[in-house]
Amino acid sequence: MHGLIVIDKPSGPTSHDVVSHCRRLFQQRKIGHAGTLDPLATGVLVMGLGQATRLLDYVHRLDKEYLAEFHFGLRTDSQDLSGQIVSRCSMAHLTPSKLIAVIPQFLGNIVQIPPAYSAVHYEGKRLYEMARAGVVVKAKPRTVQVFEMDLIDFRPGEYPVAKMRIRCGAGVYVRTIASDMGDALGGGGAMGALKRTRVGPFDIADSITLEQIETITFTDREALLLPALKAVESLPKIQIISEQLHQLVHGRSIQAPEGLVINNGEVAVLDSGGKLAAIAEIHKESGWLRPKKVLVPDPMEATLK
Repeated sequence: MHGLIVIDKPSGPTSHDVVSHCRRLFQQRKIGHAGTLDPLATGVLVMGLGQATRLLDYVHRLDKEYLAEFHFGLRTDSQDLSGQIVSRCSMAHLTPSKLIAVIPQFLGNIVQIPPAYSAVHYEGKRLYEMARAGVVVKAKPRTVQVFEMDLIDFRPGEYPVAKMRIRCGAGVYVRTIASDMGDALGGGGAMGALKRTRVGPFDIADSITLEQIETITFTDREALLLPALKAVESLPKIQIISEQLHQLVHGRSIQAPEGLVINNGEVAVLDSGGKLAAIAEIHKESGWLRPKKVLVPDPMEATLK
């Protein structure tokens, strides 16, 4: 099987647990996911099967949307409510207007320090592995993008809870936003529930749960798969239906088709049936296409028309 599927991840299992479950459901080993969700988090987890796993880095780069609960007045060692509370501070004075006033500080290009309990690598190990072993390492700051943030709901109290909608780029830690926003408001913050509602064109409305997949036949499971092309639908597309495709999928550079508007960058190469055959890099000065990723299951058996 080759393709993509949008899983509605439940709270509890890790993203790797979901991969393991899908390997059993689809009876194949070559399965991966794009964009890790913490065990606490739910929602859109895009899975790639077969050759589509080669496109998951493109999915990971896509914009994402989340619905998150921010709990103010609490600080935890993990920046979410799954961790140990390290301090409490009454924030009964917090109002929606005061919260909205600090949102602009967290829009645009912002600097984040990944939390100690995260999957970021440090000297060959994951930060969360080191933290669980009692070794806390402060990760290097990095710049990420937050495009939109809206206050959806607000529950006042000693430890107010805000429901936020966030649209952001790759690599954003929503729980770090909760923590940093709480600090900006003077009392700390931690993330509660988190649901990813969209990754690029992959929406929660198009997702399916693991339990739902369990109830259908193996044939119907295969029918759930989306074409690999959906992972790179934002790329320019060209269709090659000649001997050139045969050369490209065997790793050789080819001259770009006549009439193609050439700009440096990547293009999605389609076969005669409109299926994604490869990702190629195009060079404006030379007019050559160089294969970067070949997607046909077996290039030696590619059907050329």
